[in-house]
Amino acid sequence: MSNQRAWSIWFVATLFVALYIFISILFGISIKELSSSLSISKADVGNIAAVFALSYACMQIPAGFMLDRFSVKYSLFFGSILTVIGLFIIGSTHSVSLAYVAAVLMGIGTSFSFVGAVVLIGRWFRPNMFSVIVGMCSGLNGLIASLATYVVLYVSPAVNLNYIVLTAVAGIILAILILLFIKDYPKGTVSTKVEHKSISIFTEIRSSICNIQIILASVITALIYGSMLSFLTFWNIQYQTLYGLDLVTISLLNITALGGIAIGAPLFGMLSEKMGKRKPVGMIMCIGLFLCLVVLLQPIKLPNSVVFITMFGIGIFANNVAIGFSLVKENSEPQFIGTAISVANTILFLGISLFNFLPGGITNFLHIFEHFTIHSYISSDISDMSLALYIYPLAAVITFILFFFVKETNCKSRVNLDK
Repeated sequence: MSNQRAWSIWFVATLFVALYIFISILFGISIKELSSSLSISKADVGNIAAVFALSYACMQIPAGFMLDRFSVKYSLFFGSILTVIGLFIIGSTHSVSLAYVAAVLMGIGTSFSFVGAVVLIGRWFRPNMFSVIVGMCSGLNGLIASLATYVVLYVSPAVNLNYIVLTAVAGIILAILILLFIKDYPKGTVSTKVEHKSISIFTEIRSSICNIQIILASVITALIYGSMLSFLTFWNIQYQTLYGLDLVTISLLNITALGGIAIGAPLFGMLSEKMGKRKPVGMIMCIGLFLCLVVLLQPIKLPNSVVFITMFGIGIFANNVAIGFSLVKENSEPQFIGTAISVANTILFLGISLFNFLPGGITNFLHIFEHFTIHSYISSDISDMSLALYIYPLAAVITFILFFFVKETNCKSRVNLDK
C-alpha cells in the first residue's frame, strides 16, 4: 500500500496538521496586529486564542467519532473549509464578537486534522510502517509551521502582506488538495467504517476510555511530548536573560529542537519496528530526555555549543508521538481507531495545558518558603522558576516507570490476544 498515492495522501494530511500548528502560533506572533484591529488588549487576544484551543480540545472526541463513521476525505474537507472561513473572518473583522466566532470555527475545523491524518496512515500504509510514518508526520508538520512562522516574522512585514488572510488562501489551496488527493481506502480494502446506527457514541468512547492500555499510552505521550512543548516556552522565557541570548539565537534554538523532533520521531519509530518492540524504545527515549533536561537545567551558564547540542537532544528524545500513538492504535478495535486517537490527542492536549500551568503554580507555592536555604545554590537571575522547571525531568522519570505497566504489543494489534 505504500505507493505514490499513499505518500500524496500522507503529505496533504500532514499539511492540514501543519496548518493547525501554525494557527496556534499565529495568535502569539500577530498579537499586536489583532489587538490593534479589534481595539482590545493583548490579554483579550489571549482569551480569543484560549477559545480556539478550547474548541479544538472539545471537538477531538466528536471528530474521532465522525471519522470512524463518515468519509475521512469529506470530513477533512469540511474541517478545512470551516478553518478558512474562520481565518477570513479574524483577518478582516473589527468586531470582537466575530473574532470569537472565528476562533470557534477554526478550533472545530482543525480538530479533524491530526486524528484524520493518523486514521489515513493506518489505512494506507503497512502496519510495520505506522510508527515511522506517524513520526514523519509529526516532525514534518513542525518544520512546515516553523518555516511559515519565519515567513510571517521576516518576509511578510517587508512586503506588507496580511498574513492571516494569506493563511486563509493557503487553507483554500489545502481544501482543493484534499478533494483531489485524499481517498478513504486503498482499492480492494475492506472498510472498517462503523455503521451509523450500529453502535452508540457512548459505547465507542467507552471502548477507549475503559481500555487501560490506551489510557496509559495516551498519558505517556502527554508526559513526554506535552511536557517538552511546555518546557520550550518556559526555558526560553526564564533563561534568556542568564544566557544573554538575542531573539535570533533563541529562534535558532527552537528550530534546533524542532529539527531534533523531525529526526527523532521517525528514527525511533523505525528502531521500534526493527526491534519489533515498543516498550524498550520508549524507555530509551525517557532516559535520553531526562539526561538532556538535567544538563540544561544546571544553575550555571553553559557554552552556547552545549546548549544547542542539548536542545537538539531534547528534540530527538521528546517526540514519542510515534511510539505513543502506535500503542493506542495497536490496543484499539480497528473500527474505533479514530475515537481512540482522538481520546489520546485530548489527553495530550490536557497534558500540555497542565504543564503550562504547573511551573507558575509551583513557583508561587515555593515563595512561601523563600526564607529557607532551598534557593541558595541557584543564580539569582533564575531562582524564581528553576526548581519548578524540574517537573520536566520528573515527568520523564514518571513515564519510565509507567512503561513497566504497559503490555508489549510487539508492533501488532493485540485486541484479540486477551479474548
